Amino acid sequence: MILMSKRSNYYRILSATWIIYALFYFCRVNFSIVLPLMNMDLNLTYSTLGIIASSFFITYAIGQIANGYMSVHYNPVKLLIIGVFGSSIMNILFGLSNDFITLLLLWSINGYFQSIGWPTTIRLISSAIRLSDIGKVFGLFNTSWALGHVLSWFFTSIIVSFMGWRNGFIINGFIFSAIGFTTVTCLLRKELKNFQIANNNDYKSITKFRFYLLIIAFLSLSYFIIDFVRYGLIVYLPSYIYSLEQVLLVSTLISIILPVMGSIGMIITGWLSDKLFRNNEVLLAILLSLIVTISIYIFPQIYESYRFVGLMILILLSLSLYGLASQIISIIPAGVISRKYLSMVSGIVNSLGSFGAFTSSIISGIMIEAYGFHSIFKLWSYVHIIQIVSLMIIYIKLKEI
Repeated sequence: MILMSKRSNYYRILSATWIIYALFYFCRVNFSIVLPLMNMDLNLTYSTLGIIASSFFITYAIGQIANGYMSVHYNPVKLLIIGVFGSSIMNILFGLSNDFITLLLLWSINGYFQSIGWPTTIRLISSAIRLSDIGKVFGLFNTSWALGHVLSWFFTSIIVSFMGWRNGFIINGFIFSAIGFTTVTCLLRKELKNFQIANNNDYKSITKFRFYLLIIAFLSLSYFIIDFVRYGLIVYLPSYIYSLEQVLLVSTLISIILPVMGSIGMIITGWLSDKLFRNNEVLLAILLSLIVTISIYIFPQIYESYRFVGLMILILLSLSLYGLASQIISIIPAGVISRKYLSMVSGIVNSLGSFGAFTSSIISGIMIEAYGFHSIFKLWSYVHIIQIVSLMIIYIKLKEI
């Protein structure tokens, strides 16, 4: 692996990977925007469409592990190009299809191509990052998946409002392929030609990777819980707010607080990791998890009585939850694992997050249907207690080492 020292390369790689990974969301979360329109046009039930949506998480989770391994042994830029074009083509074909089996197959394959994005961009960033900037760099980069989510929702909603639901896939696919490939070839041209793969016989790094397997397992459990809660909020927070406000625009604007303030939270926690919690990133994660546990429990009770105070709690929850996610998925692994295996570890951890999102989409819906919205906020809070225990085990284990 070549460690790049020039600041021009440093910023070039960070900007390129940020743009590309944000664009991945244009061909991922566009599905949720067009869901009701597909329901009306194709006469597919929400349960049927839910099966299509869930298939994405399965192939995405499997692909995270496979592509994390591939990123260690093959040029990540070449893999990234495959991911960009593969996901773009699947979205275009999806927008041209009608029957359930074809849609299920295409969206499942899209999940695999989408899984290429995370480990390859992590691999590229780790080749350029300086140890003193781990928190700052990953805090900035991780805003790509929060802001990419917001941009995708806004752009897709505009497209489908004027041009129909199919163009929410077709146009997004063409834009992703055009801008994504241009970004790769223009900003990552040097890495495409010269990126060197680390020596696979580096016994010291392999031994270290195996030594930290227990920590990796608990990091994966932690990210499972984070995405169980985060995706539960992404899916059901707009519905909860709408049930109270009865105005779609108001509920949408309030719900967008989650990813927008989450982006700021990732930058803040990245800075804190570098300046105040150097070598104690897990302790910061424990503190953030405590805030999430408390704020998610009290949010619905406070919001229903005092709107302004409730919004402040939602902002605090967003800052903490996304900051915590950034710590678990990138900053803590970067400080523990050899750079050579960072993309593999990040892929493993992220794959468990996908299973958490898959599980949450099912369980949360059942809980809300049976017991109401308050029950699911309590469940998310209780689950986060397991998160705190998991992080404490990681903290103790690292202190022993």
